[in-house]
Amino acid sequence: MATSSRSTRGFEGLLTRKVKPGGGRSDRKERRSRREALAQKRRAQQVVEHNVPVMMRGSAMGLPVKARQPNNSRRRLDIALGVSGAEVRLPALPRVELGWRLVSAVFTGILSLILYFAWSTPVFRVHQVEVIGLQRLTLEDVNSIVDLNDELIFAVDPSKLQKEMTEAFPEFEKIEATVQFPNVVRLNVVERIPILVWRQEGRAVLVDANGYAFPERAQNASQPKLAVEALSPPAEMIHEMIPESQPSFLPVEMVSGILSMSAIVPENTPLIYEAKHGLGWKDRRGWQVYFGDVQDINMKLNLYQAIVKKLKEEDVVPSLISVQFVHSPYYRVEQ
Repeated sequence: MATSSRSTRGFEGLLTRKVKPGGGRSDRKERRSRREALAQKRRAQQVVEHNVPVMMRGSAMGLPVKARQPNNSRRRLDIALGVSGAEVRLPALPRVELGWRLVSAVFTGILSLILYFAWSTPVFRVHQVEVIGLQRLTLEDVNSIVDLNDELIFAVDPSKLQKEMTEAFPEFEKIEATVQFPNVVRLNVVERIPILVWRQEGRAVLVDANGYAFPERAQNASQPKLAVEALSPPAEMIHEMIPESQPSFLPVEMVSGILSMSAIVPENTPLIYEAKHGLGWKDRRGWQVYFGDVQDINMKLNLYQAIVKKLKEEDVVPSLISVQFVHSPYYRVEQ
């Protein structure tokens, strides 16, 4: 009996509940829209969590960190047409980002091409050396010693070239080497002026006023009239005509003495030099006369003339007369 009364109340309750027209269909739409909204929210949250980097402060050991994935999204370009609601979509292009490695590779390639062009083209090859200031020498003389033909202009060292020229040509008092692009090597030189010829052991060198000696390269160039026949090398010399151990050949004082003595020597008479007796000349009457140096040269000359007069009176023909020391002159007769 209790069961029937409970069932009766439930049935009455159902009868008394207000039922909205079309209520079942609207509830389903509302639940579907909620599910879609929730799904969109979850997708948006996943996108944010996927693209936004996670910033961490303090200690976070053991927490998973999602790495940021590269964005390979393509740029899309839509162009609207003149017709309402019509547009053209161009093909999407990938985003191109230039890194420092790509830029470095491009610059390396460009520099490699420039170096290859500079190394292979004949534009930067030296054909000959231009020399300014030559007096006795010729351009062929210089180019025969300094061979820069077909040399790469970038490989020419002006300081090294200047040093090589100084060693090869002692007749150059001053040398200035310059390199001008694309293929010009220019030398500005100042030649030494020879004032005498020094002959010794079948060889001859030219000597300037400072005692520097240099070879007779120019065959057609005029030679100094003053000449010295050396019977033995000076004490300052070793055994070579142009010693490498010292830049000059003769002391400046000795050169000055030779110039002074050339003023009193008989015309067309070469001077002679002997290390033991000094400077002198070979008299045309058959003997050699030595004056040593040019100190007291006038006194030595008067003494020499007095000795010659005395020997002529005694009918003596000497082989050597020395007035090197004015207080002890002497003469020698051949045995």
